[in-house]
Amino acid sequence: MDNKLHYAHTFFCSHLAAVGRASEVQAADKRWQAEKPLTREAYERLSSIYYESFIDSLMQVDGQTSGAVYADTAHLTLETDRLCTLRHPKLPAAEYAFRLCRFHLFFFPYDICLFAMEIAEEPETTLDTLIAAHGILRETSCYEIAEQGILKSQIDAPEYLALLEEILRLCPPRPSAESPRQGRFSGLTLTGNKLKCFQIFILDDFSDELLFELGTLSPVGCVADHKHEYSPSQEYYDRIIRTHTISAFRNWKALALVDSFTVVAKGRTAAQMWV
Repeated sequence: MDNKLHYAHTFFCSHLAAVGRASEVQAADKRWQAEKPLTREAYERLSSIYYESFIDSLMQVDGQTSGAVYADTAHLTLETDRLCTLRHPKLPAAEYAFRLCRFHLFFFPYDICLFAMEIAEEPETTLDTLIAAHGILRETSCYEIAEQGILKSQIDAPEYLALLEEILRLCPPRPSAESPRQGRFSGLTLTGNKLKCFQIFILDDFSDELLFELGTLSPVGCVADHKHEYSPSQEYYDRIIRTHTISAFRNWKALALVDSFTVVAKGRTAAQMWV
């Protein structure tokens, strides 16, 4: 099977261990833009699908005053469009290049703050390099380690880490969430131990085996190679594919797991996908 990569777009997401509000972020850095309120027409259309209280908890509506509990609900976006490189011993290539498109901050009631960053893959990236890089980037607790009380970086990605530090300066972690063992970037994951991963891939072709490998960040080919150390048991593989995949058309399929959601599709460009 030709698994040439034509398009890949990834969201790394987490529950940010932050304090503060959207208004404070915008006051500190004017580059952050708030999402425009929903029009009444859009609100009424969504209300025919979802409960109004659910919509109110997620976004502002034009001409409508939110209840006190939802007053601070907001979605901020920062356009970055920064080419970054990652160098790490676990990478099969010398380096991994990716474009960090933008950051998102979602503010909800009760001091809940969600964080997401969008990454566009470079077309020449191989799937094995991409999978390894995603695994490295997700493990924020492994970005640094403490040696004799001194934090030392474990990944070589200066442009990427500098952007993350900007986010954490604007949204400082709660004191209780800071851990000397985890280092400066521990505030990126208040719940769980890694970033959630939402991935879209467009390929010449795909299979259930490849979808499993991409969704679990396993080496390409490990499902069929039963001698590979990461080759899943047949029972486990069959259960995951049977109970966790979504498919409506022949040209795409998705795999939903606890900390990743992966879509694979046949085609050449993102314009050919409806998701």
